[in-house]
Amino acid sequence: MSTDANRPSPDNDQPGTEDPTGPTGPTGPTGPTGPTGPTGPVAGALPAGETDRSPRRTLLIYLAVALVVLGATVGLSRALHADVGIDRVIVIPAGTAERIAAGEAVELIPADLRFQLRDRLVVVNNDRATHVVGPFTVAAGQQLTKRFSEAATIEGSCSLHPGGTITIEIGGS
Repeated sequence: MSTDANRPSPDNDQPGTEDPTGPTGPTGPTGPTGPTGPTGPVAGALPAGETDRSPRRTLLIYLAVALVVLGATVGLSRALHADVGIDRVIVIPAGTAERIAAGEAVELIPADLRFQLRDRLVVVNNDRATHVVGPFTVAAGQQLTKRFSEAATIEGSCSLHPGGTITIEIGGS
């Protein structure tokens, strides 16, 4: 006698028996592989073959925001500190060239100028003549503005100093 005869049939609705394809069976609607089971599709599930990328997208968004904030911070820091330095302003009054031509010892600036990086030389020429300060020429009625960005020693002529020469020294900081 076969033991299969003692087993209930799949259509058997007796208590304590489960049909593998029935409502609560492994492949039934509420079974492990059914539509609402752990491996079955559920509401809001992604179509077959697609993966949930929201953690990756979230990470990329956070990374992008962090890079923007970092870039803005660095840019703002550079912008705020880019022009830090001392301004040395030299004003050439009207009539200076005439006073020098008459033999007067006009000394508007020292023979040696010392600057640090990011310092700025500003020469305002209110005279009717062009003047020379080292390598810089400032026409009558004009203004020269030079910010120093490299360490150097510059020597040249100077129409504003009795010795006729000037040394501009730019030191690192």
